[in-house]
Amino acid sequence: MLAAAMLVGIAIATSARASGPDEGFLGRPLAEVLQSGFFNWFHLVETGSVAAAGGGRVISYKPDGSRFQRLTTLEITVDSAGTVGRMELWLLRSFIDNPGDAPFARDIAKSFLNDAPPAGDAEALATLAAEVEYRLSSSETVIVGPGYRKPELPSEPSPGYQTYSGARASHMQELRRSKLEMTNEHGADGDALRLALVAK
Repeated sequence: MLAAAMLVGIAIATSARASGPDEGFLGRPLAEVLQSGFFNWFHLVETGSVAAAGGGRVISYKPDGSRFQRLTTLEITVDSAGTVGRMELWLLRSFIDNPGDAPFARDIAKSFLNDAPPAGDAEALATLAAEVEYRLSSSETVIVGPGYRKPELPSEPSPGYQTYSGARASHMQELRRSKLEMTNEHGADGDALRLALVAK
């Protein structure tokens, strides 16, 4: 299911936000975030939760399709009132670096960068999101539809994109209402990229 949905997104090569709401996910009730286009588009389902400080919870989600379950994890930290304060998207490097799977990894990563931050912060991350979507390796292909136009990208990969591609260990970016953290880490399932957005 996830593969089919993502393939449609790649085929039409659109940069439209998956969620619709302009306010992003941070600072909103979890119940609203779960109804967003982002969750529906990527078929994310809850897989567990643990207690967090102050009576909050860290809740884990994965795609319901077996192909991507092991490769992708979204963790959302909520406070005792159920308000989202932190979101972390984990993508195994084997997912990002595999030419056959790379378009799907790019799709969820750029959607996370577009949809999760508050509106003003999403604008500040728009160039990075475009790099993730369009700065392809020579071994990748993309199917495009009529009217396709690749956006202008920086002449050199940004520090954020270098971190996404694995050429850099980490990148942090202070935004007006949130902070972006990107790190390449070694976890129980193998090497992974962690993209985290934290509310201020």
